[in-house]
Order: sequence, then structure tokens, then C-alpha cells
Amino acid sequence: MNFCENCGYKLSAEDKFCQNCGKAVSPGQHIQDIPSPPKQEYQPPAAVEPLQKPVYSPVSKKKKSTLKIILIIFAILFALSVIAGAFIAGYFLFIDKSGNVFEKTREEIGSTENQKPKKENTSTQTDNQKKTEQTKKEGFQKRERKAGDCGDYPELSERKLSPEELIGVSDKEKRYMRNEIYMRHGYIFKDEDLLLHFAMFECYKPEHLNVNKYLSEIEVYNISLLK
Repeated sequence: MNFCENCGYKLSAEDKFCQNCGKAVSPGQHIQDIPSPPKQEYQPPAAVEPLQKPVYSPVSKKKKSTLKIILIIFAILFALSVIAGAFIAGYFLFIDKSGNVFEKTREEIGSTENQKPKKENTSTQTDNQKKTEQTKKEGFQKRERKAGDCGDYPELSERKLSPEELIGVSDKEKRYMRNEIYMRHGYIFKDEDLLLHFAMFECYKPEHLNVNKYLSEIEVYNISLLK
């Protein structure tokens, strides 16, 4: 095989000039045999180490547990707010509708009294007459009721009582007389018996937990006298 002496390009036997560099090929020139490049041995690719499994940090678990605790706290607070709201709504609903409830109770009591035997009604009338006579005898007399009066003792808000008028009046009656003054100003009674008693009056509207600022000088005096 012939090769150019100048550039080593492969020549054929008929070539007089090198087709690569253009140098003349002299006859009888020494033809160099360019050895073929050595064969490279095949080397297998290096083994790839397997990827390591991700290591889960305990911080992520800690974050999840903290988030879970926060959600539980919010759920508890929400439940408590719902319970408190239901309790408050029920309380004011009871107050708003107490008039209707107690009016119904009053009607039931009246119908029951009408069904009692006449003998018992006569006895009740006799007791009321005795109580009235005893009150008159002891000095305290109720004035005749007028239109717009609220309660059994409207005069307690109109004039000052004398100690002599209360001689013989029971403590139970004094308690009703004293609290009737609070009732006229819309006091919300905590004692169930007082609430039931005054709810029978249409003029009673429970609106305030403290009515001291609405009391007149006469009412303050009578409350002190009736204690």
C-alpha cells in the first residue's frame, strides 16, 4: 500500500501527485507503510452504585404531630363555642318566651281551680277574706287598682310606707312586696319561685340584671323598710 511521504495520504499506483497535499510522487520513492492504530480493548463500564434510599428526618414527623395537636385544639374550641352559644341562646329564648309559658301555666292553674269542688272554692274565698280583714286590722290596706297598674302593690312606688302598716305582715309577703318593686323595672330574677310569680303579670319584661339605677327615692326607702 502506497502513502504520500509528505502527508501520509493513501496513494494508488497510478497517482503522480498526492491528491491531498499536491506533492509530486517521485518514481521509486520509498513507500511508507503507516501502521494501523492499535486495537483498544473493550472495557466494561464501571458499576453504578445504587441510589441510597431517602432518609426521612424526624423533623417532618414532628411537624405533622404539631399540626395534628393544633387541629385538635381548634376542634375543641369550636365545640365549646357551639355549646356556649346554644346555652346563651336557650337562656334568652326562655326569657323571651317566659311570658307565654307562664301564661299557659296560669291558664292551667285556673282551669284546675274551676274543676275543684265548690266546698274548696268557698274555703279559698274564706281564707282570702280572713287575710284581707287581718291586713286591714293591722293597718296596711291596698288601694284600688287603676288602669296601668303593674303588680299587687303599685303604691310601693308611689308613697313611703310607715312601719306601723307592716305590723303582722308575714316575711313571705314582705318578700313579694319588696321584689315587686324590682319587677316593675324589668329585673331578671334568679329565684325560680319569684320568676314564676311575677311572670304572671303582663307588664313584667325581664331585661336587666341590675336595676338599682332605676329606683326612685321612695322605692329605695320601701325596699329598706321591707327587709
